[in-house]
Amino acid sequence: MDTLTYTGTITLETCCQCGTAFGIEAGLQKKLVENSKGFYCPNGHKQFYTSGKTLKAKLAEKERVIQDLKCRIDLCTTKEVYLFCDWRFSGRLSIGGVLTIGDALKLGESGLRKIYGIGDVCISQIQENLSAFDVNLKP
Repeated sequence: MDTLTYTGTITLETCCQCGTAFGIEAGLQKKLVENSKGFYCPNGHKQFYTSGKTLKAKLAEKERVIQDLKCRIDLCTTKEVYLFCDWRFSGRLSIGGVLTIGDALKLGESGLRKIYGIGDVCISQIQENLSAFDVNLKP
């Protein structure tokens, strides 16, 4: 009988269908876990790892969150309030220096009420319109 000397790492697995123990080289196992591609036990039963999201999927999810936050910041600091506020108050808002959604939300209802006397209506309208556009500026 021949002897094989191996210096790598082999992980012992067990087939979920027939219970046969077999080894998978560590590098291959890592790839199989990351990409969830199927492989076979020595008896031909298809196997795959379902340990959760792959690193690529997790990274893509985090990148979507970052992009969403960038869009929220951009919207909050650049969109003019009158796009989201009741049209009756748009002229009054810009005269008072409230130009962006961020400006209006920073002032809040009491601040807008002090400047324009319109806090409740404007903030509620902004929040309603933000909801309609599926935008949530709260963390």
